[in-house]
Amino acid sequence: TPKIETEPRRIPKSEFEWTIDEERLTNSNSKASYAIFSAINQQEFKRISKCIVAKKAWDILQTALKEPT
Repeated sequence: TPKIETEPRRIPKSEFEWTIDEERLTNSNSKASYAIFSAINQQEFKRISKCIVAKKAWDILQTALKEPT
């Protein structure tokens, strides 16, 4: 969620304040997260269920599922 910078914390913007780029990024993240969560089993879901950003979830799964070399 896009944020507004204030001292000393960040406050989420309302959706009406989002720029077109912020809205696109949020929509892309939602689609990617949905695809990831739809494709995994329950054990893998537990590893990434608290991830807000799809890239973080993807990185965790890649690391966890790497075959030992």
